Parts: sequence; C-alpha cells; structure tokens
Amino acid sequence: MIRRKLGSTDISTSILGIGVMRFPEVNGRLERGSAAKIMDFALKNGINYIDTGYTYHGGESEVFVGEFLSEKGDYMDDAVVATKLPTWLVNRRKDMDMYFEEQMNRLRGKIDIYLLHNLKKDSWLTLKDMGVLDFLDSLRDDGIYVGFSFHDTADVFFEIADSYRWDVIQVQHNIVDDHQANPATLAYARGLGAGTVIMEPLRGGSLVRNIPQEVREIYEMARTPESLWSGV
Repeated sequence: MIRRKLGSTDISTSILGIGVMRFPEVNGRLERGSAAKIMDFALKNGINYIDTGYTYHGGESEVFVGEFLSEKGDYMDDAVVATKLPTWLVNRRKDMDMYFEEQMNRLRGKIDIYLLHNLKKDSWLTLKDMGVLDFLDSLRDDGIYVGFSFHDTADVFFEIADSYRWDVIQVQHNIVDDHQANPATLAYARGLGAGTVIMEPLRGGSLVRNIPQEVREIYEMARTPESLWSGV
C-alpha cells in the first residue's frame, strides 16, 4: 500500500482509507463480527487511515473502533484515526469540549485528526460565533491535527479554507459530483498546506452498482492476467 505525507502534518497515511460509516448492520445495529473482519483485512494490507464520526451507527462506530484497536494492539501505533465534532448538536462553546472528551473515551484516547463535521456556510458562521477557533487552537496545542468535512458549494469552500490554518480538509468528490469539490478547490487546499481527504469516491457504492453489461465486460477483461500483462 502506497503511503504519503498528509499535507503539512507529520503523519504518513495510506492513499486509500477506510470509512466506517457504511459497515454492515443487522436490524439497524452495527454487525461487529463483519466489521472486525473488514478492519482486520484493511489494516493487515497496509491501510492505516480510519475515518469515523460521532453519530455513525447510532454512536457505536467510535466505540467499535476504539475497542478493536485496543484489542488488536499491534495496529494501535500505526493507525491514524480521524473523527468529527457533530456540529449540528453544538449549542455553546463548552459543548465542543464535552463531545470531544466523550469521543476520546469511546476511542480509548486514540484521536489523531479531529474534523468539524458537515460544514456549511451557516454552521461555520455559527460555530465561529461560539468560539470554535479557540477550541481548534486548544486541540492543536495538545498535538491533535484539525480540519473540517465540507458539504456546501465551492465558493463557500474558499471562504472557510481561508478562515483558519487547517491541517486536513475532507471533501466529497467523484466522477459525478463536483459542485462541492473540484480540481481547483483541491489544488487550493493543497496550496495552503492542508492534507486533502476524499469522501464518497464511489458515491456510497452507487457508482459500482447496476453497471451496464458492456461496461462490466470491459471491466472483467481488464482484470484478467493476460490484460494485466499487456498493460490494458
């Protein structure tokens, strides 16, 4: 697995990460056995970037990641864990500290990157008024890299990107969606020194479901040893 330095941070991450929002569920609950097999396979094969969030799987996601890494001690040091502040639940400055401490407990003290979740223009302005910049400074003082995940239009992206010295910026980007992120916004983020992380590269799996037969045949042909040898 190829790894690269993440922006201006001191950490090296795999070029593929594992987002745990869509781990298997049974009756609406995280299916831990299947999730553990997926995590184990990913980490054994060199993936070390793990993306989770406060509300994923009804709050079970962070707990599962923390327990898994603690039980599989060999992975703990190599893993890079990113989680997110549930911005829509924040009503005052001290809520930021409260959620962060709860997440630290869930993740057994393993948070390397902390993102402001689902930033849009209105939520960003509200958080700034509540003192989020002071909160971010306190995290950076404790050695935690900070950033935001973005869900608004590209013009808002530039405004938020210029508002703080972000370590990591996470955006939705794939061959269909480019209104939130595009080559220009990604290049701008990198120019600021921020590590860029792509979410929804396969649009939640929709880009690899119901593939037309002619496309599937080309895909299957490209996977054969003969085609790999010929450079297809």
